[in-house]
Amino acid sequence: KGVVSVADLRGGRVVWTLSNARKPGTGFAYDIPATASEKPGTLRPVTLAEDQGVDLNLFPLPELVKYSSFDGVEIPAFVWMPPGAKPGSPIPFVVNYHGGPEGQWRPSFSATTQALLSRGFGVMQPNVRGSTGYGRAFQMMDDYKNRWASVKDGVEAARWLIKNNYAKAGKIAAYGGSYGGFMSVATIVEDGEASEKGTPLIFGSSVNVVGIVNMKTFLEQTSG
Repeated sequence: KGVVSVADLRGGRVVWTLSNARKPGTGFAYDIPATASEKPGTLRPVTLAEDQGVDLNLFPLPELVKYSSFDGVEIPAFVWMPPGAKPGSPIPFVVNYHGGPEGQWRPSFSATTQALLSRGFGVMQPNVRGSTGYGRAFQMMDDYKNRWASVKDGVEAARWLIKNNYAKAGKIAAYGGSYGGFMSVATIVEDGEASEKGTPLIFGSSVNVVGIVNMKTFLEQTSG
């Protein structure tokens, strides 16, 4: 499980990398038999991870989930749970939004995610509408005047955590960098506006890493 990327294919040998919570881009090679009657080739690692004595095999792998957003659009997301944690016993959670907006969360190695998990936080990484990897129609769903629909997708991710007893309201942080930083701010704005209409607040904090919060000053101070 994880993200597999083919690096080389020549002379009957395929070389690829595997990245997941326990494999930080480790390379493997396999010699493909020339005919079906030949014995299978040998799978072997061609690179090693310098783990500094950390047992990477203890790092949790994520679960791929899907939730229905405010208008019925199905949103995929990766959910990472700390060791020993299970749904039904709510824990503090971080909803991590990717950059882009034309980006995509994939279940690859992340020291930041593992650091949060080691401290007892759960991590959810939603691929809100506008994310790549799910076809052109899905990628275009947040264009122009539809931008705020993707923000609502981000809020619905946190609501899904509460509905399914992963977390409690007020114990969820919005977090992201670049466009994900914008999302980390926009989602708490949407959450706050919803609370003014009687919906309880969901987020307890927000962390914005180099994300735009003021489009006017951004356009005034950024070169063409």
